[in-house]
Amino acid sequence: MSILSDALKARDKATKGKWYRQETIQPGEGIRTKNGFICFMFNPAHYPMQDERYAQEIRQADADATLIAAVPDALDWIAKALPWIEWSKEKYTSEIRDMRIAAGLTGDDVNIPNVKMRILTDLIAQAEGTEKEGVK
Repeated sequence: MSILSDALKARDKATKGKWYRQETIQPGEGIRTKNGFICFMFNPAHYPMQDERYAQEIRQADADATLIAAVPDALDWIAKALPWIEWSKEKYTSEIRDMRIAAGLTGDDVNIPNVKMRILTDLIAQAEGTEKEGVK
């Protein structure tokens, strides 16, 4: 399994509604829906002589909060795109095979996967959680 496939499967069980960022009483902010908070993110501690580190961690926390709030929409987009990715793989496989036959190739030479095919296959496997261990 992959984190992506686990997340796609968890979509139906997750908090429904639009996720958005909101500042909280404690230093930091939260991710919430109209029904309440889902999680809280606290600002990093600010120590003397560490202004640069603090500023970097604030920027990173800001980016993290943006990503977390976008996750439901991103997963919905991925779920909608998967059938098109699979269709592209099938269409591309067929076109490559036809071009190789037209070029006079026969036997195993017709079915050799190319880089684009491997990329499509890997994308689908990652979303389905069927990718091979150690393959990215």
